[in-house]
Amino acid sequence: MDVGVAKRAAHYGSFPLVALAATVLLETGERGSLSQASYGKNSLEAHFNPGDFWLSALPVALSLIGIVGSMPFGHLADRMRRTLLLAGAMVIWTVVMGVSALAPTFLLLFIIRLGVGVVEANGPAAIS
Repeated sequence: MDVGVAKRAAHYGSFPLVALAATVLLETGERGSLSQASYGKNSLEAHFNPGDFWLSALPVALSLIGIVGSMPFGHLADRMRRTLLLAGAMVIWTVVMGVSALAPTFLLLFIIRLGVGVVEANGPAAIS
């Protein structure tokens, strides 16, 4: 092991692992909240009436964005600081979550929520 890597690991301690775990916790909770918000009295179904197909298409679209986007993010993870890449993805995710609360139609909500796929696509930077 390189001495510089060992010094950096000792300097940061467990913070990177805790930060990554907290990010995964938030992202998983957000994904679970989408399924819980789909049906019920005050739900996406009651507010927008998009139908079962479109409610099911939303998480599928997020996964597809994550799959396709992981290739360019993997390329970027090899060429730039991963901390900046992860921070940028978290900023995009935060903005998307805030703006999605203001969506007046389901189509706009669907398009805005595709930005959540950026966090999923950022897996190569998080893992390495």
